Formats: sequence, structure tokens, C-alpha cells
Amino acid sequence: MAFDFDVIIIGSGFGATVLALDQSAKGKSIMILERGVWWLTPELSAENPMNPFLKARPKTQPVQYWPRPDHRGGVIDLLSVVKASGPLGGLQGFANGIADFFSGRKRPQPLYRYHTFDEADVLTASGVGGGSLIYSNVTLEPFFDVAAQQYPVMANWPAQARLAAADYAAALNWMTTKRGAPSGIVTKYPNAIPQNQLSQVNSSDPRLLGRARFLRDASASAALPQDLKNSIVEPWAPLKLQVAEGDPASAPTTRTTASDRGGASSDACLVRGTR
Repeated sequence: MAFDFDVIIIGSGFGATVLALDQSAKGKSIMILERGVWWLTPELSAENPMNPFLKARPKTQPVQYWPRPDHRGGVIDLLSVVKASGPLGGLQGFANGIADFFSGRKRPQPLYRYHTFDEADVLTASGVGGGSLIYSNVTLEPFFDVAAQQYPVMANWPAQARLAAADYAAALNWMTTKRGAPSGIVTKYPNAIPQNQLSQVNSSDPRLLGRARFLRDASASAALPQDLKNSIVEPWAPLKLQVAEGDPASAPTTRTTASDRGGASSDACLVRGTR
């Protein structure tokens, strides 16, 4: 590959990928430089194997796994991927250097980088996907009152700020065109359980995300207080999110992403959710 590009972008987060999409649409050749590694779900199996592109390139495409702080060593796992700055960061680097020397292997690359300043602390991410690795946002369509033809939650909003069903429909159409059809996400890795089988899945199934499992079971629990039951206007269902599960080996297009259950996205995470 010739090392000749029209645009070189440092970082692969939200801003970088929006810029890359914009320049790509204008016919520019682009290189994105990222200091971090790929972050994948640790639930690898025959059902959910590692991406072949990454598996075949361990030296040029290094991979690490999301820490799951849900066991006795979970907090240690989580702290192991946090890089501090200042004197604490220097001490951490020294300790890691000693560990590298005596263990004969490098310490994990940090996912979180914590910077301390006089009047502010800043948490950033280091990896393919940048800031989308550690935070995201979802715009949910609220309950729509068909009889009143409005969203009750917006009843007291200024008229110019209220949204109509057509606004959400337009947003869904834009996201579907740019990102692909929405999918219900309730599992730790893509398409682990068919959508039409979710209601029959045992509560302890390890493939389910803990929060999704809890909300599903709580909404149908006989022990749920009556006032909460009365406030449920729609039954539990997976949120339909525009998170495309892309292939890092695929050719660049305006719809190519590389997303993971943990939040990683090599495209800007424009996510639109519905009930």
C-alpha cells in the first residue's frame, strides 16, 4: 500500500470519524492513526468467534478485552486498564515496567486515561473508536398518545420545541439509510439470541446483558408493586438501536463500522432508540 493520502486524521473517535466520512464522500483518500488497540467482548466462543481479520494479525492489529467487573477480581481488572497522569501516572508506569521485566510480557494497554488538572479532571479513552469506547448517548422516542396525537412528556414544552411522530420517523429513516436497519440489543455479543426467542430465554442465560435481563424480568414480576404495574404503558421489548456490527476488513463506505457490545465503534456512534 502506497503511503500517500490526501487526509491524515489523528485519533478514531467521534470527531475523527465524522471528518473521515465527510472527506471520503468528497473522494479523498484517508488514513486514520490510532494509538490504542481493538477492544472486544471477552465472551468468545464457536458461536461468537474473534473476527478473522484481527485473529490473523495479532502483531499489527492488537486486541484486548473489556473488563467485566462482576467477579471478585473485577475491580482489579478494571483498574488495570486505567492510565493516570502526573506523579501517580509516573508511579504507575514505573510499577508496570517492573512487572514487564519480571513477567516477561507487556502490561495491558490502558483503555481509560485519567488526566488531573488544577480545576478539572478529564477521562478519555485510548483505542479504536476513541471516546465511543467509554460513553454513548441514545435518543429514545417517548410514549405517543394516539388519541391526543402528541407525546405527553412534551405537553408543557414550548411549541417550537415539541417533536411530532414525523420527526422521529425522519430520524429513523436517516439513520437506517446511513447506518443500516435497527436491531434490538440485549446480548453481550451480536445476534446471540434471535429476537423472537427472547421471551423464552432463561433469566440466568449468560448471553444476556445484566441490565436488559433485570428490566425484562422485573417488568413481569408478580412482586412488582401495583402502582408500578399501572405505570407501564407498553410491555418490555428490546430497544431498536442503530449500532451496525461492521467488519474491520471491509472496504470503507459511509456505512462501515466496527462495533462491539461494550460500545466500541470506529464510526461516530449516532444511535437512535425506540421503545
